[in-house]
Amino acid sequence: MIEPAESDFQAPFGLRLATHSDLRSIARLFAEAFTAHKVSSLSAELQQKFIALHAHLCVTLVAADLETGRVLGFAIGGRHEQLDRARQAFIYGNVVPLALHALTRRETYRDAYRHLPKRTSRRQRASPCARHELRYLAVAADERGCGIGSALLQAMEREMLIDQPYFVWALSERASTIQFYLRHGFREEYRIDGHVRLIKGE
Repeated sequence: MIEPAESDFQAPFGLRLATHSDLRSIARLFAEAFTAHKVSSLSAELQQKFIALHAHLCVTLVAADLETGRVLGFAIGGRHEQLDRARQAFIYGNVVPLALHALTRRETYRDAYRHLPKRTSRRQRASPCARHELRYLAVAADERGCGIGSALLQAMEREMLIDQPYFVWALSERASTIQFYLRHGFREEYRIDGHVRLIKGE
């Protein structure tokens, strides 16, 4: 169990690495939090595969209720090469179901995985020193404001990133999300394609 860094968090929760039994809960929270992400429109089975590959290849932390075990939030991060490897493994390992999903939605096969954006263009203006990324962080809607997101962020920094510079992408329309990261010491690096890249520790 990973201990939260601060003692005044309101919810009785613990932090730990995700396990196989957490995949369904994480996938559900992912779909609720990242509604604009096309993975959220996939079947529950494919969503769980997407999360499973990230949990296997990257760092996935969960915040869980100490009494019930309910997953209250999660964070996924690591070296961005590993995160991209998980994304590619999901695409190439699920070509047929992604194509079928696209067909049922009257999209082209190319559209089946276009929603997993290529990040090459976004990196052209990025600070080269930041090789680590916090790709996803989400907290259940009814548990926000209890310090869970802050605890997950701090645990990822303390246990996994170990003072390495790292970055995160946020939708530019989500002002509250951007403010969350600014409060935690990030600075805005640049904006592109409706996204904001924030960096910390540079």
